[in-house]
Amino acid sequence: MNKDLVELFAAYQQTPENEKIRRQFFESFFKEALPIAYKLTGDHYWAESIVQQVAEKIWKNTAEIQHIYAWMHRVIRNTFYNERRVTPISAPSENSADLFLPDVSQSPLQLLEYAELSVSLLETIARMKNPLYRKVLMCLYDSMSNREIAEVLGRETDSPRTIATLVYRARAALRKELEKNHS
Repeated sequence: MNKDLVELFAAYQQTPENEKIRRQFFESFFKEALPIAYKLTGDHYWAESIVQQVAEKIWKNTAEIQHIYAWMHRVIRNTFYNERRVTPISAPSENSADLFLPDVSQSPLQLLEYAELSVSLLETIARMKNPLYRKVLMCLYDSMSNREIAEVLGRETDSPRTIATLVYRARAALRKELEKNHS
């Protein structure tokens, strides 16, 4: 058990508006939670998705949580089982995004660079101010189509052109944020 996580969570509960404490807590949380989720799923992307959902639940229920470790383990496990029950695991299709995972014949350095780039991209998305853009970009990160993005956003009645414009604007905002961070 990481005492830093417990102490950071206590500090976060006291002052949830403090940006520095919030960032430190969630960084520590992700370091602790991701291996737990990965052990259940066996898939890095699915594990990240579960941890994101659990982080959102922490953010919404901060005051009610008493024991962060027990709560974190229970919610990660329950989220995994709920998702597995709703979406049965199947073999990837020929057109699946799984075919674009890093090539294992690449050198360890190339794989590390790929992983660092992926983490940097996810961190940049998480820092974006517009929550709608964050959702759209996470859907794109998960290789969802515009129709699937509309369903996730609850905007099935919007025209395909409206969703395409939203995706375009979210990508432009991400590009601007990445340029700002890496210049």
